Amino acid sequence: QIGIAKPETPAIAAAVEKFLQDANARNLRSETVRKYRSLLKGRLVGWCESKGYRLLKQLDVEAVRAFRASWNDGPLYASKNLERLRAFFRFCQQAEWIKSNPATAVKPPRHRPAPTLPFSHQEMERILEACDRYRGDSDRMKAFVLTMRYSGLRIGDTLALKKDRLKDSRLFLYTQKTGTPVWVPLPAFVADALNKLEGEYFFTTGNAKPG
Repeated sequence: QIGIAKPETPAIAAAVEKFLQDANARNLRSETVRKYRSLLKGRLVGWCESKGYRLLKQLDVEAVRAFRASWNDGPLYASKNLERLRAFFRFCQQAEWIKSNPATAVKPPRHRPAPTLPFSHQEMERILEACDRYRGDSDRMKAFVLTMRYSGLRIGDTLALKKDRLKDSRLFLYTQKTGTPVWVPLPAFVADALNKLEGEYFFTTGNAKPG
């Protein structure tokens, strides 16, 4: 339209950089930003260069389908990557660099998740026996397995446990993913296994960044 200045459209690589900068500015989890960077900077930019695509407007629905066809991901991870790709194009659309989101017309692969079943009693016995044979810190390894088994915590939440979170036979913590405070009851023998460990944290030095 006459008299209306349109925002300058960046090249694909520049748009990816601006998206990642915005993701960091929004204080997204480091693992989330890493996955965006892996898909967009690690895959999309190189794929576009190999196909001769430089401008965002060249990435139509067919181009996005062709990009998806280049993935070797399983159905679940491919679906997650498609969601990340849609988020990138949504960012570009909101910036008025493109008129529509080409990734919304691309359907995710069909995925039928298999139920995750708990270990049987015999399997748990073999796992704990293997912990006893471990040549490293077998007490810490066994406590880790027991905590995972009886608390139901995610592996990241278990790794982040500090000793001051254990009160009698209960764990108090905020889950990493949702930030929800919870009290987790533990059998007495699990609490005893944890109390044997030294250090501010049960299973890590505390220097690593949470994923």
